Amino acid sequence: MALYRSTAVGIDHDLPERRTYRQRLAAGSGYGDEHRILLHELLNRQAEQRNRDGAD
Repeated sequence: MALYRSTAVGIDHDLPERRTYRQRLAAGSGYGDEHRILLHELLNRQAEQRNRDGAD
């Protein structure tokens, strides 16, 4: 599985939402409602990291 990688300055790639999401997948959790909620939260946090001064 390819991991998200970026060279953008000021972006925190070790977000708690990302860790939780990946841990659940590694543990065999499925793609149910909780998965969708976690993914939504992760995507929002990543967007916050990108959409600020000094970030790509």
